[in-house]
Amino acid sequence: MSLIIFSIISFLANANAATFLPIEIAERMKNSDAAIFGEYNGQSYKRLPTGEVVTEYSFKVEKFSGLRPNEIISKNTYKVIVPGGIWNNEVHKVSGTPKFKLGEKVVLMVKKGPYGHMLPDLAMSKFKVIRKDNESILTSDIFPNTYNVGQISLRDFNKIAVNVYGKKLKVYNSDKFIYKRIENNSEKKNGRYIASVGNEDNSENERSFSFMWLILALAVSGFVANIVSKGNKEQ
Repeated sequence: MSLIIFSIISFLANANAATFLPIEIAERMKNSDAAIFGEYNGQSYKRLPTGEVVTEYSFKVEKFSGLRPNEIISKNTYKVIVPGGIWNNEVHKVSGTPKFKLGEKVVLMVKKGPYGHMLPDLAMSKFKVIRKDNESILTSDIFPNTYNVGQISLRDFNKIAVNVYGKKLKVYNSDKFIYKRIENNSEKKNGRYIASVGNEDNSENERSFSFMWLILALAVSGFVANIVSKGNKEQ
């Protein structure tokens, strides 16, 4: 259903008149792959290999759901592309796209595409995060007063995220991810696991102990051989 809605939106957007239908957030979320909680920090324009001009919005990621940590290249410059923009001083306008303010806290429902992450339902994929009655509320510029369509509590949004993405929005910790990746790489090298420092010390002690026994055994063998040799001479 959401795919049909998105097709309608895209068609109308090209006609400079976007019309949105009040589809519930839970249904729209099924047409996305993940959700991002972050802060808007800038934009740029680019032209895709298809020739389409897009705006690339940048966010500082605080929480995420539905993505692997390594799919976020930089938590400070997470990119989302939206159709339309400026290229060679020519404006490519698409109706129905979201607007962002610098420093604005938002939750985005995103979909993976061939050229990056995008907003499958354009402006309806974006929510502003506000505080109301000591609770975080997500509101859309589209149907902002209709609960479960253009407005939802962060708590209820997370409940839906668990059902759709498998997890609620959780804090993104890039340092922790990098540490684990380095730790895993250092544990295994050339198809075999490297011993820990403690194991290396034990192995070294075992080698020294074995070497001492070898020297002692050779000394005893030489001593015995010497006695046997003297006995043979006396006979």
